[in-house]
Amino acid sequence: LFGSVALWYSSEGPGAYTTVPQDVVGVELAAAQEALAELGLTAAPTEVFDPVVADGLVVAAEPGEGERVRKEGTVALSVSKGPDLRTVPPDLVGAPAADVTAALTAAGFVVPEPERAHHDTVAAEHVIEVSAEAGAQLPVESEVRLTVSDGPEPLTVPSVIGTPRDAAVRDLENVGLKLVEEKADFSEQYPAGVVMAQSPEPGTAGHRMDGVSITISQGPPLVEVPDLFGKQYNEARTILESLGLVAARENVLGGLFGTVRDQSVPAGQTAPKGSTITLKVV
Repeated sequence: LFGSVALWYSSEGPGAYTTVPQDVVGVELAAAQEALAELGLTAAPTEVFDPVVADGLVVAAEPGEGERVRKEGTVALSVSKGPDLRTVPPDLVGAPAADVTAALTAAGFVVPEPERAHHDTVAAEHVIEVSAEAGAQLPVESEVRLTVSDGPEPLTVPSVIGTPRDAAVRDLENVGLKLVEEKADFSEQYPAGVVMAQSPEPGTAGHRMDGVSITISQGPPLVEVPDLFGKQYNEARTILESLGLVAARENVLGGLFGTVRDQSVPAGQTAPKGSTITLKVV
């Protein structure tokens, strides 16, 4: 008995395969389909985002150009629909930095470590500036940079005590402070019209845009001048000095009797403390 011999024969000879042509990638879909159809191949296109290849052009083929494929087979084509553009959300400036970062990340952007800067009006940890405008369309994973506020710049409150009122206000504003209250009071130390007190006190640590209150001197307090007519000069002088006033003697006909007959400020009127009252003595 002769042993049987099993013979293997492939029905797919060399002509059962062809190769993907070299002119399907980088061309428009219609041109790629035409090139494949000439070889009896079918195109299976799928749209994909691509940051470089223009919309409508073939990005890649599978099998690739020059690779074998069955005759009448299918070649998968990846067709660009352009870059994956994302829209920058609105209302980011002035919002809390954590919320802005979350919104940008959710939209597909990359937010690097923010720059920081002092700002007079934007609160600390809120966004001063965004590198992309609201509504702008940028490729996915584009960097969007933030500038975040550290709040107003720190400073030391200067002294405006002894300074005329208007100059004091200018000095405060020039360093970024605001006048929030202005009062008036009498002072024996500071002349009328200048600052006699301030709050916060000079040298206090603060920040730009902090408020400062000042008290403006009205000069010495007013004293009611008593009636000194008929009194002896020495008694009249003692009375004036007890009220904080200064007596000046003006003798009439030698002033031999030492009696007050007139006074430069009439009785019942007021005079600033420290004023000089001239007494005419006969």
